[in-house]
Amino acid sequence: MKRLAIWLGLAGLGLTTFLIGLVCYFPAAAVIPRLSLFIPSHIQLDWQGIGGTLLDGRVQRLEIAIGNGWPIGVGPIGWHIESPGRLQLALGAPQTAWQLSVQPELGRLAWQVKGGSLAVLDARATPLALQHPLTGRFSGRLQFWTGGGKCLSSQGSLTSPALGMQLPDPVPLGEGLLQLSCDGADAPNWQLALKDGQQLDLALSNEGTQAVLVRGYLSPEHPLTPYWQLLGPDAGSGDIKVRMLP
Repeated sequence: MKRLAIWLGLAGLGLTTFLIGLVCYFPAAAVIPRLSLFIPSHIQLDWQGIGGTLLDGRVQRLEIAIGNGWPIGVGPIGWHIESPGRLQLALGAPQTAWQLSVQPELGRLAWQVKGGSLAVLDARATPLALQHPLTGRFSGRLQFWTGGGKCLSSQGSLTSPALGMQLPDPVPLGEGLLQLSCDGADAPNWQLALKDGQQLDLALSNEGTQAVLVRGYLSPEHPLTPYWQLLGPDAGSGDIKVRMLP
Protein backbone atom coordinates (compact mmCIF):
# COMPACT_ATOMS: atom_id res chain seq x y z
CA MET A 1 0.00 0.00 0.00
CA LYS A 2 2.83 2.37 0.85
CA ARG A 3 4.53 1.67 -2.47
CA LEU A 4 1.24 2.26 -4.27
CA ALA A 5 0.83 5.63 -2.55
CA ILE A 6 4.37 6.64 -3.54
CA TRP A 7 3.78 5.50 -7.11
CA LEU A 8 0.51 7.43 -7.34
CA GLY A 9 2.20 10.52 -5.90
CA LEU A 10 5.01 10.36 -8.45
CA ALA A 11 2.52 9.76 -11.24
CA GLY A 12 0.48 12.76 -10.13
CA LEU A 13 3.59 14.93 -9.97
CA GLY A 14 4.63 13.81 -13.43
CA LEU A 15 1.18 14.48 -14.86
CA THR A 16 1.10 17.94 -13.26
CA THR A 17 4.53 18.76 -14.67
CA PHE A 18 3.44 17.55 -18.10
CA LEU A 19 0.27 19.65 -18.05
CA ILE A 20 2.13 22.77 -16.90
CA GLY A 21 4.69 22.26 -19.66
CA LEU A 22 1.93 21.70 -22.20
CA VAL A 23 0.21 24.95 -21.23
CA CYS A 24 3.42 27.00 -21.12
CA TYR A 25 4.56 25.84 -24.55
CA PHE A 26 1.13 26.19 -26.14
CA PRO A 27 1.20 28.52 -29.19
CA ALA A 28 0.46 32.09 -28.14
CA ALA A 29 -1.50 32.71 -31.36
CA ALA A 30 -4.13 30.20 -30.23
CA VAL A 31 -4.69 31.85 -26.84
CA ILE A 32 -3.83 35.57 -26.86
CA PRO A 33 -6.79 36.70 -29.05
CA ARG A 34 -9.15 35.06 -26.55
CA LEU A 35 -8.03 37.51 -23.86
CA SER A 36 -10.51 39.94 -25.41
CA LEU A 37 -13.28 37.84 -23.83
CA PHE A 38 -12.16 39.07 -20.40
CA ILE A 39 -11.95 42.76 -21.38
CA PRO A 40 -14.90 45.17 -20.84
CA SER A 41 -17.07 45.36 -23.95
CA HIS A 42 -16.33 49.06 -24.58
CA ILE A 43 -12.64 48.22 -25.17
CA GLN A 44 -11.72 46.64 -28.51
CA LEU A 45 -8.39 44.86 -28.99
CA ASP A 46 -6.80 43.89 -32.30
CA TRP A 47 -3.72 41.64 -31.93
CA GLN A 48 -1.33 41.57 -34.88
CA GLY A 49 1.74 39.43 -35.53
CA ILE A 50 1.46 36.99 -32.61
CA GLY A 51 4.35 34.55 -32.24
CA GLY A 52 6.06 32.27 -29.75
CA THR A 53 4.44 30.48 -26.83
CA LEU A 54 2.60 31.40 -23.65
CA LEU A 55 5.92 31.02 -21.82
CA ASP A 56 7.97 33.17 -24.18
CA GLY A 57 6.08 35.08 -26.86
CA ARG A 58 5.60 38.34 -28.70
CA VAL A 59 3.03 40.54 -30.42
CA GLN A 60 4.18 42.84 -33.19
CA ARG A 61 1.36 45.34 -32.71
CA LEU A 62 -1.74 45.75 -30.54
CA GLU A 63 -4.46 48.23 -31.49
CA ILE A 64 -6.66 49.51 -28.65
CA ALA A 65 -9.92 51.39 -29.18
CA ILE A 66 -12.10 52.65 -26.32
CA GLY A 67 -15.76 53.20 -27.09
CA ASN A 68 -16.12 55.08 -30.37
CA GLY A 69 -12.60 56.49 -30.15
CA TRP A 70 -9.89 56.08 -32.75
CA PRO A 71 -7.58 53.08 -32.25
CA ILE A 72 -4.10 53.63 -30.85
CA GLY A 73 -1.39 51.09 -31.61
CA VAL A 74 1.37 49.90 -29.29
CA GLY A 75 4.20 47.51 -29.94
CA PRO A 76 6.16 45.45 -30.26
CA ILE A 77 5.29 43.52 -27.08
CA GLY A 78 7.33 40.64 -25.71
CA TRP A 79 6.87 38.55 -22.58
CA HIS A 80 8.61 35.81 -20.64
CA ILE A 81 7.37 33.83 -17.65
CA GLU A 82 9.96 32.78 -15.08
CA SER A 83 9.70 30.58 -12.02
CA PRO A 84 8.11 31.04 -9.54
CA GLY A 85 5.31 32.83 -11.35
CA ARG A 86 7.25 35.94 -12.37
CA LEU A 87 6.06 37.66 -15.54
CA GLN A 88 8.37 39.98 -17.45
CA LEU A 89 6.98 42.12 -20.26
CA ALA A 90 8.79 44.49 -22.63
CA LEU A 91 6.92 47.14 -24.60
CA GLY A 92 8.74 48.81 -27.48
CA ALA A 93 12.06 48.46 -29.29
CA PRO A 94 14.65 46.50 -27.25
CA GLN A 95 16.98 49.44 -26.53
CA THR A 96 14.22 51.81 -25.37
CA ALA A 97 11.47 49.44 -24.20
CA TRP A 98 9.22 49.90 -21.20
CA GLN A 99 9.76 47.06 -18.71
CA LEU A 100 6.98 45.57 -16.59
CA SER A 101 7.40 42.77 -14.07
CA VAL A 102 4.79 41.09 -11.86
CA GLN A 103 5.41 38.48 -9.19
CA PRO A 104 3.68 37.11 -6.08
CA GLU A 105 5.01 38.41 -2.78
CA LEU A 106 3.66 37.42 0.66
CA GLY A 107 0.05 37.00 -0.41
CA ARG A 108 0.02 39.98 -2.74
CA LEU A 109 1.26 40.93 -6.20
CA ALA A 110 4.29 43.18 -6.63
CA TRP A 111 4.33 45.27 -9.81
CA GLN A 112 7.29 47.21 -11.20
CA VAL A 113 7.40 49.55 -14.20
CA LYS A 114 10.60 50.93 -15.71
CA GLY A 115 10.31 53.87 -18.09
CA GLY A 116 10.91 53.76 -21.82
CA SER A 117 10.37 55.64 -25.07
CA LEU A 118 7.02 57.13 -26.13
CA ALA A 119 7.78 55.95 -29.67
CA VAL A 120 5.96 52.79 -28.59
CA LEU A 121 2.67 54.59 -29.39
CA ASP A 122 1.37 54.51 -32.96
CA ALA A 123 -1.44 56.78 -34.21
CA ARG A 124 -1.48 55.83 -37.89
CA ALA A 125 -5.14 54.78 -37.65
CA THR A 126 -6.26 58.17 -36.28
CA PRO A 127 -6.99 61.38 -38.23
CA LEU A 128 -3.45 62.50 -37.34
CA ALA A 129 -2.08 59.57 -39.38
CA LEU A 130 1.19 59.80 -37.45
CA GLN A 131 3.28 56.77 -36.62
CA HIS A 132 4.83 58.37 -33.52
CA PRO A 133 2.67 61.26 -32.23
CA LEU A 134 4.57 61.56 -28.92
CA THR A 135 8.29 62.12 -28.48
CA GLY A 136 10.56 61.73 -25.50
CA ARG A 137 11.55 59.05 -23.06
CA PHE A 138 10.80 58.39 -19.40
CA SER A 139 13.37 57.04 -16.97
CA GLY A 140 13.04 55.78 -13.42
CA ARG A 141 10.95 53.12 -11.73
CA LEU A 142 7.41 52.83 -10.37
CA GLN A 143 6.34 50.13 -7.95
CA PHE A 144 2.94 49.23 -6.54
CA TRP A 145 1.38 46.32 -4.70
CA THR A 146 -2.10 44.84 -5.09
CA GLY A 147 -4.07 42.32 -3.08
CA GLY A 148 -7.68 41.42 -2.44
CA GLY A 149 -8.71 43.26 -5.58
CA LYS A 150 -7.29 46.56 -4.27
CA CYS A 151 -4.24 48.73 -4.80
CA LEU A 152 -2.39 48.62 -1.47
CA SER A 153 0.63 50.91 -1.77
CA SER A 154 2.97 52.52 -4.29
CA GLN A 155 6.33 54.26 -4.55
CA GLY A 156 8.68 55.80 -7.09
CA SER A 157 8.16 57.96 -10.17
CA LEU A 158 9.08 58.29 -13.84
CA THR A 159 10.62 61.49 -15.18
CA SER A 160 11.49 62.97 -18.56
CA PRO A 161 13.54 66.10 -19.31
CA ALA A 162 11.76 66.80 -22.60
CA LEU A 163 8.44 65.54 -23.94
CA GLY A 164 6.74 66.60 -27.14
CA MET A 165 4.08 65.94 -29.75
CA GLN A 166 4.01 65.83 -33.55
CA LEU A 167 0.78 67.52 -34.75
CA PRO A 168 2.37 67.26 -37.38
CA ASP A 169 4.68 70.15 -36.45
CA PRO A 170 6.77 69.60 -33.30
CA VAL A 171 5.04 70.90 -30.15
CA PRO A 172 7.09 70.94 -26.91
CA LEU A 173 5.44 69.73 -23.70
CA GLY A 174 8.43 70.32 -21.44
CA GLU A 175 9.43 68.23 -18.46
CA GLY A 176 7.29 65.28 -17.44
CA LEU A 177 6.66 63.57 -14.08
CA LEU A 178 4.50 60.44 -13.83
CA GLN A 179 3.40 59.15 -10.41
CA LEU A 180 0.99 56.57 -9.00
CA SER A 181 -1.01 56.56 -5.79
CA CYS A 182 -3.23 54.04 -4.01
CA ASP A 183 -6.40 54.88 -2.10
CA GLY A 184 -7.97 51.44 -1.86
CA ALA A 185 -9.26 51.57 -5.43
CA ASP A 186 -9.23 48.56 -7.73
CA ALA A 187 -6.24 49.99 -9.63
CA PRO A 188 -3.64 52.67 -8.88
CA ASN A 189 -4.45 56.28 -9.68
CA TRP A 190 -2.01 58.04 -11.99
CA GLN A 191 -1.00 61.66 -12.44
CA LEU A 192 1.15 63.16 -15.20
CA ALA A 193 2.61 66.63 -14.63
CA LEU A 194 3.86 68.65 -17.62
CA LYS A 195 5.81 71.91 -17.35
CA ASP A 196 7.27 73.95 -20.22
CA GLY A 197 8.69 77.16 -18.78
CA GLN A 198 6.05 79.72 -17.77
CA GLN A 199 3.69 78.93 -20.65
CA LEU A 200 2.56 75.39 -19.81
CA ASP A 201 1.94 73.86 -16.38
CA LEU A 202 -0.61 71.05 -16.59
CA ALA A 203 -1.57 68.02 -14.50
CA LEU A 204 -3.43 65.10 -16.07
CA SER A 205 -4.99 62.45 -13.82
CA ASN A 206 -7.47 59.62 -14.13
CA GLU A 207 -10.99 60.24 -12.90
CA GLY A 208 -12.69 56.88 -12.58
CA THR A 209 -11.93 54.30 -15.23
CA GLN A 210 -12.64 56.27 -18.41
CA ALA A 211 -12.30 60.01 -17.78
CA VAL A 212 -9.15 62.14 -17.63
CA LEU A 213 -9.06 65.38 -15.65
CA VAL A 214 -6.80 68.13 -17.01
CA ARG A 215 -5.94 71.06 -14.71
CA GLY A 216 -3.39 73.86 -14.73
CA TYR A 217 -2.29 76.72 -16.95
CA LEU A 218 -1.76 76.99 -20.72
CA SER A 219 -0.61 80.28 -22.19
CA PRO A 220 -2.37 81.57 -25.33
CA GLU A 221 1.11 81.90 -26.88
CA HIS A 222 2.15 78.28 -26.35
CA PRO A 223 2.41 76.15 -29.56
CA LEU A 224 -0.01 73.61 -28.04
CA THR A 225 -2.86 76.11 -27.62
CA PRO A 226 -4.24 76.11 -31.22
CA TYR A 227 -4.48 72.31 -31.18
CA TRP A 228 -5.89 72.22 -27.65
CA GLN A 229 -8.70 74.58 -28.62
CA LEU A 230 -9.79 72.18 -31.36
CA LEU A 231 -11.08 69.85 -28.62
CA GLY A 232 -14.14 72.02 -28.06
CA PRO A 233 -15.53 75.18 -26.44
CA ASP A 234 -14.36 74.14 -22.96
CA ALA A 235 -10.76 73.77 -24.11
CA GLY A 236 -9.62 77.36 -23.78
CA SER A 237 -6.29 78.79 -22.68
CA GLY A 238 -5.27 80.36 -19.38
CA ASP A 239 -6.43 78.52 -16.25
CA ILE A 240 -7.74 75.11 -17.28
CA LYS A 241 -9.95 72.51 -15.65
CA VAL A 242 -11.43 70.09 -18.17
CA ARG A 243 -12.83 66.57 -17.82
CA MET A 244 -12.11 64.56 -20.94
CA LEU A 245 -13.70 61.33 -22.13
CA PRO A 246 -12.09 59.02 -24.72
